[in-house]
Amino acid sequence: MRERFRRWGLRALAGGGFVLAGYYLVFGGVYNVFDVRNMRMEHEDLVERLDSLTSRTDSLAQRADSLESDRLTIERAAREEHGMIQEGEVLVRFHPVDEEGTSEE
Repeated sequence: MRERFRRWGLRALAGGGFVLAGYYLVFGGVYNVFDVRNMRMEHEDLVERLDSLTSRTDSLAQRADSLESDRLTIERAAREEHGMIQEGEVLVRFHPVDEEGTSEE
C-alpha cells in the first residue's frame, strides 16, 4: 500500500512538473507565446513596408535619371508640371466647371 502511494506521489509530482513547464513555456520567460506572435506579425508588416518603400525608391531613382538625361522626359515634365511652351505655340487652359455650369475661378 505504501509503495502504491509512493508511485502515485511520484506520478503526481512528474505531472505537476510538466504542467508547470507547460505554463512557463506559454506564459513565462522573457518572450511568451503571445509576444512572439505579435513580434512575428509586426515583422511581416515591416517587411511589407520595406518592400513598398524599396519599390518607390527605385521608381523615383529611375525618374530622377530620366529627368537628368532624357530630353523628351525633361520637355514633358516642363510642359505638364510647369505649363511651359515652346516659341510659336499657344497655351490653352481649361477651367474646372461646377455642377451649375459656371467656372470655379
